[in-house]
Amino acid sequence: MDINIDNITNNTSNPIVQDIKEFLKTGVMPDRLKKKIDELPPYEVRLQQEIDKLNLNNKKSQLQKLLDYSNLGERFFEKNFKTYQVNNNNIKAFETAKKFISNYDIANKRGTGIIFYGPYGVGKTHLACSIANELIKMQKSVIFGSTIKLFGIIKKSYNNEIDENESKIISEFINCDVLIIDDLGKEKPSEWVLEKLYYIINERYEHNKPIIITTNFSENQLIDIFTVGKNKSSIEAIMSRLNEICLTVKIFDNDFRYKI
Repeated sequence: MDINIDNITNNTSNPIVQDIKEFLKTGVMPDRLKKKIDELPPYEVRLQQEIDKLNLNNKKSQLQKLLDYSNLGERFFEKNFKTYQVNNNNIKAFETAKKFISNYDIANKRGTGIIFYGPYGVGKTHLACSIANELIKMQKSVIFGSTIKLFGIIKKSYNNEIDENESKIISEFINCDVLIIDDLGKEKPSEWVLEKLYYIINERYEHNKPIIITTNFSENQLIDIFTVGKNKSSIEAIMSRLNEICLTVKIFDNDFRYKI
């Protein structure tokens, strides 16, 4: 089959193109073209470079998917350990959060989590978001939200507002690498919420899946808040499991959000 050399490229003024044409015509490689080829990295190196670029792009794509999956609001994307205001009152909580990340493999194996407990504005959510963002960088699946937000997602499935059904959503809450429940106790729960909360926490408890919780309330206060009618058994069972698998860290400090 004849090859029309003029169809190789329209850029006939390019000296390298001219050298390629001469090489194809004569079979003798011009020195300039040979030098250009010799300057190229070995094929294996170039191939690995392309693979690295592909992996990097895939990693960036995966990180974006994990960020979307996490339910982290836009305000919380930039919360990290570097921007956390450390002082004598919160340093234990800060170091506990950092240790959770550095020892994540152990925490994941044992199902060990953290409860950050303290008043409004002391940085509990900031620490929880810092943990979430670090885990996402490690390509771990994280779901973050208050009970209102998390169970609101379930309720949307009943009205076909989202494509997923209740079973699939709850399965994601149970099976993600780390579940982060922010502001536990902020709302008065219904029997339905308490039932779902117990099921999710119990499943993660039984399968050694870490849970991170932030709350303004003590254990006794949470029991009072989550007691529906005269039934304390469900919330007591929840707190019993959380006490077994979570380290509770108290934070007492001034409200960061009102600092100028």
